Amino acid sequence: MFITRCLMYYIRRKHFPGRLDLGKHKMIPRVTSLMKARALQQLLLEQKNLDSLENPYLTEAEEEGHMEDSGKIQKMQEEYLHEKRQKTMLKHRLMDEHLDHLNVTKQWE
Repeated sequence: MFITRCLMYYIRRKHFPGRLDLGKHKMIPRVTSLMKARALQQLLLEQKNLDSLENPYLTEAEEEGHMEDSGKIQKMQEEYLHEKRQKTMLKHRLMDEHLDHLNVTKQWE
């Protein structure tokens, strides 16, 4: 009976009004081991990226103009310009295709 009287005044709140992450009484989430593991994994990935950037595959002298020598840049520019022109140009159509809708009821007698 005593437990029933205690539970009568207990209000279970399923929704709290307002922003829970702002203000004086904000709810701070607990830091779990999974969150720590993800943070550590992200730090290790950033360190690996920094190491790759500090030790490049090519030296600065080798890197100077190596794309121009291979001709890849010129080829990529030509492909880009060709695609750009193809988008703006109208597709080739014959007059038969253009007037084909007129031949719907054309029949031999």
